[in-house]
Amino acid sequence: MTCLFSTSLFASASIFQSHKNLEIDKTEKRNNLELKTGKVDDTRVYHVSVKTYYKTTLEKLTQSILNFPSRCNNEYKDLREHTDKNFDCPFHNPNMIETLSHKVTKELPNDKAIVVTRYVNNRGRHVVNELVTLDKKNIAGRDMVMIHIQSISDAEAKELTGKDLVGKVALKRTWAKFTLYPTDDGRIEFKYTYEMETDHWLINKSVAASSVFDNMENSLNTFVKTLTDMTVTEKKI
Repeated sequence: MTCLFSTSLFASASIFQSHKNLEIDKTEKRNNLELKTGKVDDTRVYHVSVKTYYKTTLEKLTQSILNFPSRCNNEYKDLREHTDKNFDCPFHNPNMIETLSHKVTKELPNDKAIVVTRYVNNRGRHVVNELVTLDKKNIAGRDMVMIHIQSISDAEAKELTGKDLVGKVALKRTWAKFTLYPTDDGRIEFKYTYEMETDHWLINKSVAASSVFDNMENSLNTFVKTLTDMTVTEKKI
């Protein structure tokens, strides 16, 4: 069987780093968020990153990040096609209809990997297939957890899972990285970066950057708060 995806799927390089000729034309710092965007040819890349701390355990925070099905919008119950319409999602994600997890059946360099399919309602219905990988490193006697999430093509999803997972997206690529590390005072340092690449005419011009930054800021602030709720809640997730 011909391999349809390259080992670059497991590389740590971000979308920004993959474009050598990318020209950054707008940067902003909003509280603890850093946002920037740049363009190469007809493609624009957006970046947002945050650093914060959680009073929880490394295991609890890792589990909360990977608990995709518990983050959705209950107002979209009737739009669910693959999961129980009666399921009461405990944590709100404004655009998420439902999320499915798929076992990776292909042997990979990283054995802690899954494929997720997200069904999103945001100016139309979108379907995003993503590869999720988890790595651990021991740094100064403490475990550091790194989680990568990146969009994959239909062909890559098929090879990884053996399933016909058909995506419908407006973005060319998305990439995210979480880094979790215990601190001396018992908290978990949380670093998160999200990047997206697009050639869509509506958001690939510099005049649209501020509006895109607003959406990224709102989404990330909501996600950070949701993780706080997930790590301290007594709800069964």
